[in-house]
Amino acid sequence: MADRAAVAGVEEWFLSRGIPHFIERYSATRDVFTRALPALTLVLILELIGVLDLSWPWWGNVAVAGAGFGALVGGWAAVNALRHRRLLARPDRVGRTELAFFVLLPAALPLLAGGQKLTALNTLAGNLVLVGLVYLTTSYGLLPMIRWASGRLVRQLGDLIGLLSGPCRCCCSSSPSPSSA
Repeated sequence: MADRAAVAGVEEWFLSRGIPHFIERYSATRDVFTRALPALTLVLILELIGVLDLSWPWWGNVAVAGAGFGALVGGWAAVNALRHRRLLARPDRVGRTELAFFVLLPAALPLLAGGQKLTALNTLAGNLVLVGLVYLTTSYGLLPMIRWASGRLVRQLGDLIGLLSGPCRCCCSSSPSPSSA
């Protein structure tokens, strides 16, 4: 138990310094994309809005939004069924199948809903860039690294301000000068 606590402490130290790749058995599917799953799911739901068209009647937009949400939930359930999990369970690891689902489904919906080719292409490209940014940001621990560096910067600036605002040693010393005696 003491060894596990020590290893966990060292791994936490690596994570807080932004160098998680030194952790044993560190994996992008388990450690990177699984942590980013809530944010990716939110983006996926918001992208359903991109399918809507203001020139359609309100009931058409409601129908398309419902169909898109149904495709989202149905696709999630299908991926879970392939992985032998409960249908609406959160994945314990986000692999290629889940990432392909995230990239392709929102891009396919504008095509199916009205042939919006440019929207589909933009969504596809945006999701690919987003997956890359999520990987870089999470995998290399950029947020903990920035937090650590910011804390160091604030402490160093405080020390510098203290150094600069202190009394001058050349002409403001507390000992009497020879000319005043």
